[in-house]
Amino acid sequence: MDLHQLRTFVAIAEEGNLTRASEHLFMSQPAASAHIRLLESDLKIKLFLRTPRGMELTPAGKVLLKQAKITLEAASQLQIQAKLFHEPSYEHQLRVGIACLPSILRLEDLLTRLAEDLPNLGVSIEQNSSEGIVKKIRAGILDAAFVIGPVEDSSLICQVLSPLSLRIAAPPVLRDKIIGASLKQIADLPWISTSEKPFPHKISNRQFDSYEVAPGEALQAAQEEAQIPLASSDLGLTLLSEEVARAAESTGQVVLWDGPVDQAVISIVFPKKNEQEPILGAFLQAVYQVWNRVSSLSPEE
Repeated sequence: MDLHQLRTFVAIAEEGNLTRASEHLFMSQPAASAHIRLLESDLKIKLFLRTPRGMELTPAGKVLLKQAKITLEAASQLQIQAKLFHEPSYEHQLRVGIACLPSILRLEDLLTRLAEDLPNLGVSIEQNSSEGIVKKIRAGILDAAFVIGPVEDSSLICQVLSPLSLRIAAPPVLRDKIIGASLKQIADLPWISTSEKPFPHKISNRQFDSYEVAPGEALQAAQEEAQIPLASSDLGLTLLSEEVARAAESTGQVVLWDGPVDQAVISIVFPKKNEQEPILGAFLQAVYQVWNRVSSLSPEE
């Protein structure tokens, strides 16, 4: 058994079709079939059934598929770490942007894992709005970033890590104006944003667009934690992540609108051209492990 056979097994399982899997792997169908025969012989178990619909996993194949993916990811991590230790030129600072509070991004767990696995890797953190961070990714100022909402840019890779609930928070003095009010009714109130647009993702903007209104902006705050004191100081309404909003509400700093909860996503973004760089690869592997997400990266040939 070798990694090539495992990679073929995973590709056929995901495609459900030998022809498409072979094309994806840039190999001939006979070669792919030979990989599966050898793997089945080595494991002494049948992995696939040929049906009119294509290649279907056997019950045993379904169980072993998960372990095969784990094995491939572990091999990828091994190759990445070996490069980091063997090539001194890779000892440098990784520049990471974040668009919300570190606790929401599991940043402490991530930095702890990086310190344990890659002690020679330095990480610098910059906090800003999602819009500002993406601009710096494009300019090459940042290597990767955690942002709110998907990013549509052909030069970037955006991997969704988790859903994120967002709440509209207001100064306590505005309680009577927002409780029971519609989104259209609260749109005319002053707002605090974190970007040049009313909100750094399309979801909230679409909600306002559906009413053909725009929130009245009072001022901008570069970071989420800066929005809380501004909101509690009667300067305007703002959009906060559920965790932050609930914490601020419990201390009486803000009151939460009782309308629909906005849904966004937390994503990790990085330049497509840098996808194969070992430093970035090591960072992404740690991110996926902390977020319990299977990486789409596969070991190098």
